[in-house]
Amino acid sequence: MQSTCILEVNDQFFLVTEIDDVATLRIRISSLLASTLIGLGIPVCGE
Repeated sequence: MQSTCILEVNDQFFLVTEIDDVATLRIRISSLLASTLIGLGIPVCGE
């Protein structure tokens, strides 16, 4: 199964995708893109 969320660490934003608890892909994104993705329904990690 694949899950995607937005992670904020020290005022930096990352798009995080976990695949079957085996692999984790973490890509740095801008705050504007993070806000847009959250507005489109991508959850914030840990919420």
